Amino acid sequence: MAYLCLVRFVTRWLIIAVAVAALSCRRASHVAQPSTNTQWHPWTVGETYTLADGQHHPAFEISTWGSDDGYHLVGHFVYRARRYPDDHPVATLHGTQRDDWFWPNVTLQVSPNCRDSWKTIGKAHEGDETLQLDSSKGGAGLTISFEPFKGWIGKAECGRVVLESGELDSFSLSSLVPPLPQNPPNRPN
Repeated sequence: MAYLCLVRFVTRWLIIAVAVAALSCRRASHVAQPSTNTQWHPWTVGETYTLADGQHHPAFEISTWGSDDGYHLVGHFVYRARRYPDDHPVATLHGTQRDDWFWPNVTLQVSPNCRDSWKTIGKAHEGDETLQLDSSKGGAGLTISFEPFKGWIGKAECGRVVLESGELDSFSLSSLVPPLPQNPPNRPN
């Protein structure tokens, strides 16, 4: 009797694990290979966390990411003019200004474990304009295309962006998968 209960328990959890794995694979491939028949929606997610006492936010860090048009992945970053003594000095960044956002020239990298062996997967040369920091605003907003990261979702753990100055910020690639729709459309019976 105990053996039969154990078999049922293991079978039930195996079915759940397979279903979760199938859903995860489906979502990752959905992002990596969008089809023309897929209806996507714009989405944005942000990082919020409370710093420990005595700590401060880095001078360059990701603030939000997602898809403004439902198809193309982008990351929005903060580049601060006000710096702490242990921060890199404000650098001269090049790229192009588009509306309120500056698109800098960057190097994009991935890592299997977020700690070492970073692999360069692309370089974005957006332009030769120089970023004009407005110190009264405390810094500038940077936008970076995350399109090259799509093919690495599920294959690497982390991505990172490296500015011309050497400043960098990393993030989990799994966070680039769009959230499931909150209110899926009604299906005909």
